[in-house]
Amino acid sequence: QINVKQENYVKENGESKESYKVNWVNPWDYEGKLESASPEAIAKIGSLYGSQLRAVCGVKKAEPEKPAGRPSSPPPPPPSKPKKVTFPDATKSEAWTAFYRLIESNPKFDESFIADEWERIGLILFDKAFTADTLTPREWGRMMVEGPGLVIPF
Repeated sequence: QINVKQENYVKENGESKESYKVNWVNPWDYEGKLESASPEAIAKIGSLYGSQLRAVCGVKKAEPEKPAGRPSSPPPPPPSKPKKVTFPDATKSEAWTAFYRLIESNPKFDESFIADEWERIGLILFDKAFTADTLTPREWGRMMVEGPGLVIPF
């Protein structure tokens, strides 16, 4: 990282003296080459100072091997257990009231529309038991909780 230059000077007694001075300092990431050093000199410098330079600069990590083929797909997630939903006990009147409140949320809904949706959704959820009016309090609770969310608003 530094450029060193040899300087010769003569002492007062006439004796010649050589000294080496830093001529230029390169940036930290400079990657120059030694132009005047022999391969033996480079090997000697590497053996003397190589470990210290590697400690300062770090060692280049080897590239990981590239996979030979396509990566395998991850295993499928374990099947989840269906959540058991419990509904409150309710009466037919309470379920109807939950449906009837939909009139307040949309001005396009009228009593006729709500009655048609009541029948349609009741048949989807309970089939013939709905028309026979033989639902249990738990089933009326399901109609009260799930039914209004199944209304198709058009």
